[in-house]
Amino acid sequence: MEKHLELFKKCSKCGKLKSLSDFYYKNKKHTKLNSICKICVIHNVVNWQKRNWEKHKTYKQIFYWHNHQKETNRKSQNQINAYYAVEKATRLGKLIKSKNCQLCGQRGKLEAHHFNGYNPKDWLKIIWLCTKCHGKEHSKYKIA
Repeated sequence: MEKHLELFKKCSKCGKLKSLSDFYYKNKKHTKLNSICKICVIHNVVNWQKRNWEKHKTYKQIFYWHNHQKETNRKSQNQINAYYAVEKATRLGKLIKSKNCQLCGQRGKLEAHHFNGYNPKDWLKIIWLCTKCHGKEHSKYKIA
């Protein structure tokens, strides 16, 4: 009879006797169970969100911004590293900078366009474009 009781727990919110799988764990080691069942926890969260809508909206925005910022920072770092790799390769003579834009043929200030993206293996796979053509290429693929 005692083993049977160990498989169930009483929820401190609704007072119902429920299976242990109906409770969240309290800690990361998964040794202690929460005193409130999963359904009551969800009801608490939904009710809190309704009562505190402005706070909840702010939390959602912060969460989105924080996670989006991590992704953006990683992409930006690859772009920066690609830029420096091209600069170094040009300085050492491994890459030869073209005199003309490789799309329109215009002479002048040229920029390296990473047509395969900013993965480390593609840092030196570039074409030399004038500012105008470089902007057009990026707007084609919506690459920042």
